Amino acid sequence: MKVKLIYFIIVLGLFLRLIIVVYNPTFNAPDEQSHYNYVNYLFHNHSFPIRKGLINASERDWQYASPPVYYLLLLPIYSTVYSFKGNDISLIVVFLRLVSVILWLINVFFTIKIMDNLKIKDNLIRTFTIVMIALLPTLVFLSSSVNNDNLLITFGGCILYLLTKKFEVKVTLLLGFILGIALVTKQQTIIYYVSIGIILLIRWLKGIISLKFLISRCLIILSISSPLYILWSLRNMIVYGNISGWGEASKFSIGTFNTFFLIDYANHALFFIRATFWAAAGITNNFWYNSLLGYWLFIFSLFGFIYCLLYKRQKLLRVLIEGNYYIVSMLISSILLFCMTVIYGIVYSTEGGFTGQGRYLFPMIIPTSLLMAIGISCIPFVKKFKYNYFLIAIIFSIYAIGFTYSSLNYFLRPDYANAFIEFYYK
Repeated sequence: MKVKLIYFIIVLGLFLRLIIVVYNPTFNAPDEQSHYNYVNYLFHNHSFPIRKGLINASERDWQYASPPVYYLLLLPIYSTVYSFKGNDISLIVVFLRLVSVILWLINVFFTIKIMDNLKIKDNLIRTFTIVMIALLPTLVFLSSSVNNDNLLITFGGCILYLLTKKFEVKVTLLLGFILGIALVTKQQTIIYYVSIGIILLIRWLKGIISLKFLISRCLIILSISSPLYILWSLRNMIVYGNISGWGEASKFSIGTFNTFFLIDYANHALFFIRATFWAAAGITNNFWYNSLLGYWLFIFSLFGFIYCLLYKRQKLLRVLIEGNYYIVSMLISSILLFCMTVIYGIVYSTEGGFTGQGRYLFPMIIPTSLLMAIGISCIPFVKKFKYNYFLIAIIFSIYAIGFTYSSLNYFLRPDYANAFIEFYYK
């Protein structure tokens, strides 16, 4: 029954994604046209594009500054569809979106393997974690769209899985290789370097590994993962005059920063991150579903951690040090990523947090889901309920189905289609 429930959750997640892939209007997802334009440029010009416009400029070329691996992955798909159907943009986008769905399925596999390696057998924790990966509404929408976040999240799943293993030379070499490819997919890969550093540092402080071991593993990872990014950075320096390639492109209207109090920016950033983490869709995250469910789940999770800290401290400590301090390392990394996202939302903003989107937390979605599941499982009345895992699956299934139906119903309305066309082709 429990295994069948996991299969049901995954199949439902796949079904909802396929519906969005087919019925969501073309380019009606954050940055989707800009990502498409990158692949289109590669196909027709056989060279890397150069960004000229700012973010949200009419050229729709701001993703041209992004590292190339995701677009190179999509290029054979684009080429194949183009050779059969010509420049049928809608059809090409559907096939490019399907790549994102496949990447999500791979990430589901890594999620299950991570829990297996950590020897997590609690039905509630396993079900809740899979439910978050499969049915979290914003992630359902993102992994049905053309976006380089999807490849980064999948590379992240692989990296986080490898971190549950011993740091043997073979594993370390593989980590370096995957980190190197991920770094020329999206620069947010830096959070995985932080995670590796934290887990090695904690193990050294606890006497599990030697300082020599720590330094050697860090040097191996850096020496393997750095060369590709160094080459790409040199290209950016020549073309854009900075390492990242973004520079002025990432600025919205930073001059307005002084007209608001810092607290207002922080408040807007936190609100926008919360809303867009749980249930947002559309070209500018302009469709929001009920995020209160997610908000209260987070509160319950936090309450569970506090309860265990006060009354079940030894039990909580045993959980956190699971996998040679893997979970506590992921907790620290997730908190750091959240802080980075909030700061980004405060600094680069026209409306106090617009750019601090919830999806920027998804590189750590597996440990975040796992940690929330652990917190909720610590609540006494939840633990005592025999079918708690089944209830979580039902709640999230209704949540994801409601989100998918409501969002597509909104996007497919004639008045939305007219406004969408006016927005995109103004």
